[in-house]
Amino acid sequence: MDPDDPGGCLFKIRHLRFEFFCDIPNRSEHFLIGTGGEILGSLKRLIGNLKFLERLEVTDLLLEPEEAIHLLDEAVSVLCDKLKYLTLMNVTKDHFTILHPGCFINLRVLRISPQNVGDEMIEMFANSQSLEELHLVQNTYSGYAQPVSPHIWFRVNHLFRVFLR
Repeated sequence: MDPDDPGGCLFKIRHLRFEFFCDIPNRSEHFLIGTGGEILGSLKRLIGNLKFLERLEVTDLLLEPEEAIHLLDEAVSVLCDKLKYLTLMNVTKDHFTILHPGCFINLRVLRISPQNVGDEMIEMFANSQSLEELHLVQNTYSGYAQPVSPHIWFRVNHLFRVFLR
């Protein structure tokens, strides 16, 4: 069976959770590494082949912006009307706005790190009829986040609930 063949995945998998363990203890120091290369390519192909996903969770990839910009391209092309729950925790090391969540037209709940949120993404949700909850979640690996403009938040006021965790 060819792993790149979309017909090769016959299972109706509805939930995928991928967590990259980025904290590597080395003697007296801890090193944080991000994923990329072949692991990232395999993850993208896998997501692109799972045509029945309703829930996707991706945690601690710690990518560079040039890797993150195309992270969910395959997912958007296959799941734009199916995905309902999306978690993107620490997709990048530093601030980088990810626009893909705004392309999932039936997305109800988005959990995302603040460093991956920006004005453009929040504006995309101003026209969304489906988003019910936005969770801005930080953990040990969350990087610097630039604030979203107050007038952007005003535009989406009362459209969905926002939780800070």
